[in-house]
Amino acid sequence: MRNRLKTILCLVCVCLLVFPAATPVFGVSASDFTDQFDPYQPDNASYWGWSYIDTAAREGIIEGYEQPGGTRIFLPRNDVTKQEAVTMIVNTISRAMLGYPAFDPSSAALSEKWAETLTAANIAEWAYPYVSYALENGFLTSEEALLFMEPSDPEKTGLAFVSNPASREEVITWVGRALWKRYAKAEGSVFSLTYTDADDVSSVAAPYLALLTRIGIIEGIGEPDGTYHFDPKRTLTRVEFAVICTNVFDRPKHTLTEPGFTSAEGVVTARSDAEAEIVTFRIGNAKYYYYGGGTVLVNGAVDPDGFAAVRNGDVILFSTDVDSQIRIDTRIVSGTGRIVAIREADAFGYQLLSIVLPDEAGTTVKYYINPAADGVSVTGSIATNQSIAFLADGATLVELANN
Repeated sequence: MRNRLKTILCLVCVCLLVFPAATPVFGVSASDFTDQFDPYQPDNASYWGWSYIDTAAREGIIEGYEQPGGTRIFLPRNDVTKQEAVTMIVNTISRAMLGYPAFDPSSAALSEKWAETLTAANIAEWAYPYVSYALENGFLTSEEALLFMEPSDPEKTGLAFVSNPASREEVITWVGRALWKRYAKAEGSVFSLTYTDADDVSSVAAPYLALLTRIGIIEGIGEPDGTYHFDPKRTLTRVEFAVICTNVFDRPKHTLTEPGFTSAEGVVTARSDAEAEIVTFRIGNAKYYYYGGGTVLVNGAVDPDGFAAVRNGDVILFSTDVDSQIRIDTRIVSGTGRIVAIREADAFGYQLLSIVLPDEAGTTVKYYINPAADGVSVTGSIATNQSIAFLADGATLVELANN
C-alpha cells in the first residue's frame, strides 16, 4: 500500500480541514464520504483501507471534514496532523474498554485547567477538549503540545497558526502511553525491537513501539526478505492512523496469549557505553534497551551491576519475565532452594515458580517451567514448601528434582 504513487489533492476549503466539528458524528460510515480514496480506483469499497475507515467512522473515532452542502470527505492519503492524531486517540481510548474516564467534548473543565498550556501552544480552539484530555491523562506532555503548531500566512490559509503533521514515532508514543498501564509487562524496563531501522527510533518512543508491536497494534513495513522496518521519522497518513486506532479499539475484545517471558541467545554486538543513561545492545537482529530498574541476575545470582557483564563479543542468553527479573546467563545455572509460590499455568502451559535460595539474604528467584515441554525433566512433585534442586536455562527450568 505504501508503494502507491502519491498525488497532491488541492484543498479548496482549508478552514474546513483545520476545524472539524467539536463533537464526533455518530452514524457516519465510510460510504458517507464523497471523496475518491484512491485516484486509480474509483470504487471506494475496494480500497484497501475501507474496512478500517468504516469501523473508525461508525465508532465515532473519525468524522471526516464537513463540506458546504453537508457532504463529508475523509482524505485518507493526507498526513494526519498532531491535533487530528490526538483527537483520534482520545475518541478511541475513551470509547474502548480501557478504563479511561468518559470524554465530554462540550465540557470546559479540563480546557480551563490546561488553559495556560493550550494558549502557549496556540492550539486551535476546537481541539482544546481533546488536547486537554490527553494532557490530563498523561499520554501527551506540555512540552510536546508546544510543538503542535507553527505560524501560517493568514492570506493563504485564513489562519494565524496551522497544525504540524505528526511523525510515526510521535503517534506511537502517544498511543503507547495510553495503553501502557493495561498492557505493559513489568519487565524491569527492558524492551526489544527487531525492526531493521531500530537505531533510528528515539529512546523515548522505543518502549512504546515495542509494546504496540508485541500486542499487535502495528507490525511495521514489510520487506521482500521478510524483515520489517518502521520509518520512525516519516509522517503518517490519515488512513494509516485509522488502522492503528481501529486496532486499539478492538484490542480489549481479544485475549492476549503469549508466554510470560522473552529470551534471546547469541553474540552481543553494538553495546552502548557502560555509562550511558540507557544501556543498549544487540543480539542477532534484535536491539535491546535497558532503562534501569528490575532485578538483574547474572548466572543465577543477583548482581546490582549486572549489565556491566554484557560486553561486545560475549555469547549470552538474555531473558526477562513479567515479574521484573532480568537474566544474563553465559551457562546453564544450577541451584537448590524451596518453592514458596506457584502461579497458575498460562495458555502455553508455563507455571511461574518463586524459589527461595539457601543464601544468607534469602534471595527469591522466579523461573518458568512447563513439565510437558520437550527437554524438560521433572522428578517428584511441584508443590509449595517443596525443597528442590534445579537447572535453569535463562528464564525457564529444564530440570527439577525434589530434595
